[in-house]
Amino acid sequence: MNEIDIDRTPVAKDIITICSRCNLELNHIVVRHNAKGIVDRVKCHTCGFEHKYKPVKKQTATTTKRKSPVRKKSAEKEYEALMEKHIDQAPVPYSMQGSYSDGSFIDHKTFGKGFVTGLSFERIEVLFQDGVKTLAAGKK
Repeated sequence: MNEIDIDRTPVAKDIITICSRCNLELNHIVVRHNAKGIVDRVKCHTCGFEHKYKPVKKQTATTTKRKSPVRKKSAEKEYEALMEKHIDQAPVPYSMQGSYSDGSFIDHKTFGKGFVTGLSFERIEVLFQDGVKTLAAGKK
């Protein structure tokens, strides 16, 4: 059924639209058509509110955010610079129970060597070669 067919649903038939009171896409019953034969008023089955028909907008295909290649390159450069700076230093093995400070050099079993770039309650942000990851830390 295309949009035009949906907008011409007969009176007393169910139609899915956005409820003005509930602010949700819900099942309604068609109450009235306009002069052109298009649905004009509907009544919500959930709250019983009668309101003007609002066609459901077409959903656009979900797009995934693409990370900017500039950011990735700058993160790679930052990682390489930190690695050169800490070349003679041994990384601390990562543990969820561990306590870390900003700039700590750690070694994660899966992600490899990385540098702590941010701290928050029981979380750390770590810059690895393939990007920044958020890890648990300070868990008891």
